[in-house]
Amino acid sequence: MALCAPARASVGVPVLPVPPLRLQRGFAPPGALCPVGSLIGGFVVGASCGRRPRRICKVARAGRTDLEVGAPPLQAAEDLPRIALTRFEQQQLLCGERVQRQEQHGREGRGVVVVDVVASPSTVLGCLGAFGDYASMIPVVQDVEVTFQDLMADGTRRSRCSFWISRFCLKVSAVLTVDPLAGIVSFDLDPEGSQMALSEASGVWRVEALPDAPGRTRVWLHSRLRACRLLPMFIVEYAAKRALKRATSWLKPHLEGQNHSLELQGCVAGSLHRI
Repeated sequence: MALCAPARASVGVPVLPVPPLRLQRGFAPPGALCPVGSLIGGFVVGASCGRRPRRICKVARAGRTDLEVGAPPLQAAEDLPRIALTRFEQQQLLCGERVQRQEQHGREGRGVVVVDVVASPSTVLGCLGAFGDYASMIPVVQDVEVTFQDLMADGTRRSRCSFWISRFCLKVSAVLTVDPLAGIVSFDLDPEGSQMALSEASGVWRVEALPDAPGRTRVWLHSRLRACRLLPMFIVEYAAKRALKRATSWLKPHLEGQNHSLELQGCVAGSLHRI
């Protein structure tokens, strides 16, 4: 407990300068997710919205049969830029807190969030890649429609999804890619969808095992957002302060709650077997 005391004494999460991330159009370095739904949801709460949809969570059987347009470019895990955590940030993670760095320049912002969770990398990646289940996992996502999925020979999966965000039910369309071998989930706005508040939103989740902490996984989310010119600056500034927190605050409690449930099921099954 003494180790954690200094970190808990701080007020809020420090906003630290982000080193250059070599961002390019359609890609933001490492780290669905939140998936794009909750990341954008954190940004656009309070903005105009579309029509409230029916409760849906399905894979459409009709429509486009390819994802050549709008699919975010995928980089190898070893090519993603690494960020050295400070001693204070490492202490925050040990205490179960999240680390956040972000910067904003006018209507454009980018940020990094790091969080350690008590779950295996495969469990974390499975959660981040379960796009159709986002509405049951992420509070800001109200509904999801998976309109297309494509599984490649190397195991990479690409999906086109529509998310209805927050109580305003703003519709956001995105293209998402899961690379299980690299431990990466990337996302980008779907250029064919109608985006009302953002001209750009992209990012990558990266999942990595912690060799010194068996049973724990480190999750990185790097993201980039650019608001459209029609959105008032006071809304941009208000939302930018909350986007990353909303995009990641669901992950740790959901995964650790799920992991605890699995452990209980295992204990019950073992007890019944012994009986």
